[in-house]
Amino acid sequence: MIQSNIAAELRMLSFTELERLCQRRSIDIQRLANLCGHNILSGQAPSLGLATGINMLIHQKGQEAGFEPSVMRNWLPHLRNETLLRLGEDLENWVCPEPSEEWQSYVTQLYGVRENTRPHIGRLLPGCSTDPTAWKVRFFSSADVETLKDENDSWASHGRTPRLVIDADDLAQRIKAVCVGPLFTVRPKGRLAA
Repeated sequence: MIQSNIAAELRMLSFTELERLCQRRSIDIQRLANLCGHNILSGQAPSLGLATGINMLIHQKGQEAGFEPSVMRNWLPHLRNETLLRLGEDLENWVCPEPSEEWQSYVTQLYGVRENTRPHIGRLLPGCSTDPTAWKVRFFSSADVETLKDENDSWASHGRTPRLVIDADDLAQRIKAVCVGPLFTVRPKGRLAA
């Protein structure tokens, strides 16, 4: 396979980018990072990976709507995966500092319709799956949650108003608005940044 000789890494987000992404102060960013498994002590301002930034943004949206972290944690893999795939569909989010034949061949697979490009994106991005995931999640309560897995799906009409709707497209647009420049770096395998 062409992509067997190349690998992608996700961008690290600065603490300032995380604050802007989640629109929160430092202390709140520390708490959100802790929810995502990163023990950040007061006064520390580390960079965290893009996937963690997405998780933090999802938790922040859940907190704003009054949902416990345990409720949001169930939807992190689905929404994070879908957000990464949607970000991966935009060629402007990719950079290859050492262009190679493998990359030149691979990048042609990123053009076209979503159904054809997503499997290639999902295989290259670390921690990403090509399995169908929820691209939009609607929360009525902790136990009453609906998802859409396909853009051709539509919500059932209940006449109820959800407390929260999280859309992977919205998450991706927020990330692109805050994080200027490429989000994914492609290198020959064995040359990923330390």
